Amino acid sequence: MRKILVTGAAGFIGFHLAKRLVELGDEVVGVDNLNDYYDVKLKTDRLEQLEGSANFRFVKLDLAESAAVSELFGRERFDIAVNMAGQHQDALFGAP
Repeated sequence: MRKILVTGAAGFIGFHLAKRLVELGDEVVGVDNLNDYYDVKLKTDRLEQLEGSANFRFVKLDLAESAAVSELFGRERFDIAVNMAGQHQDALFGAP
């Protein structure tokens, strides 16, 4: 069994990736900051589907918080890390 970190686990792609990895028998740690870039309820509904699995664990974490990310990697040993976290540039820097 591989231990896989999936960032952006509450987003569309991250959720579907995490779900498939769990189905394949991998241990998945899903990370997301659950921001309000789009409907937070949609994100939490996705996570609820995953949290029923013994192979999935969610960590609420903002990847911009480097100390928290370092702490996560200090206590966990991942075989694979997949970064699906992201936002449209306009959401971060304002529309041009």
